[in-house]
Amino acid sequence: MRKPTDSRPAMRQAALDRSVLHKVNQEIYRRFPEVAGQAPKVQEHAPAAYRLVYQGEVTTANHKRMLRWVRVVITDQGEILKITTSH
Repeated sequence: MRKPTDSRPAMRQAALDRSVLHKVNQEIYRRFPEVAGQAPKVQEHAPAAYRLVYQGEVTTANHKRMLRWVRVVITDQGEILKITTSH
């Protein structure tokens, strides 16, 4: 039995240096406390660049829970190139 094929390119789990990831995590946790302690999903974004995706939850002013994602693009040296959030 054949499995259906997906036409999208596969995103490989990237091997990012642990010390670089730790440094970036600390900065993101400082800026976005709602994702503190959450391990990001790491994907290779481009040569020598990675995309980190953090997921957290916030409580709105009217006491509703809302998911929040923080996406970060970094170099392999840990320089933050771009941060975007959903809310």
